[in-house]
Amino acid sequence: MTSKKTDMIDVPGARLYYELYGEPTDTTRPLLMIPGGLGDAAFFSSAGPALGTDRLVVAYDRRGNSRSILTSENADLSVPRNADDAIALLDALGIDRADVFGGSGGAVIALDVAARYPDRVATMVSHEPPVVALLPDGAALHAELEEVHAIYRTEGAEQAMEAFQASYAGGDEQDFVFDPELPADPAIGTRFMGNVDVLLGRELLTFVEFEPDLDALKAAATSGTRLLFGGGVLSKAHYPSRSGAALADLLGAEFVDFPGDHAGYLGRPRAFADRLREVLAAG
Repeated sequence: MTSKKTDMIDVPGARLYYELYGEPTDTTRPLLMIPGGLGDAAFFSSAGPALGTDRLVVAYDRRGNSRSILTSENADLSVPRNADDAIALLDALGIDRADVFGGSGGAVIALDVAARYPDRVATMVSHEPPVVALLPDGAALHAELEEVHAIYRTEGAEQAMEAFQASYAGGDEQDFVFDPELPADPAIGTRFMGNVDVLLGRELLTFVEFEPDLDALKAAATSGTRLLFGGGVLSKAHYPSRSGAALADLLGAEFVDFPGDHAGYLGRPRAFADRLREVLAAG
């Protein structure tokens, strides 16, 4: 069984909690896994150990979520600040270059990491980044998500989450379902519920309104960073997967199918880990 180590690092405005699976090897690169909104390192609590059998895997709670507490009242939660946190974590661990995987909002952050720090990223896998501006129906989707934010401010988190889930996954009940083989851990659910206000109040529109630097990403690809986009085979019609496909087209990058849906690393972690390992090995 892959061992897990945990620790904290200080970054401007926050303390980041992180988890390590596996050990560095001479034949594989370290893998940094960036969770999206609502969740934390537990998003990868099965996929991480599965991947850690032959490499070092780093997963963490993003600033303001779960165990990564903010140390400043007005701490920055922007995409660039989150990308800087990812690099700070690699620095703290002495990792010069890594493969970077991000899911959902984490996929948006992975884009910015690759654009601004291409020398630190060997392969970037951006799994279903919700960059709606690239889509033909982007304006309507943005208006729908603005309405989710407005519902949160006027009616509260419960009503807003219902609207968000309906818009995000088309009502797909499989999204965000944990591996049924895992024992239930009430602490995870408690942490995720504690992240709802951060997601709906500060992160949701930050992620969907972010505009990736396409020129910088093209330059990164030219200089040796491998850019990949992915999506679940069950969520192809949903806008995060369509956004990833649109980015792949714009950048001339590969789009890879993964098991499951928007969060296949939760519901099908072993199959997802096998697919991600295969994809990374091809680079």
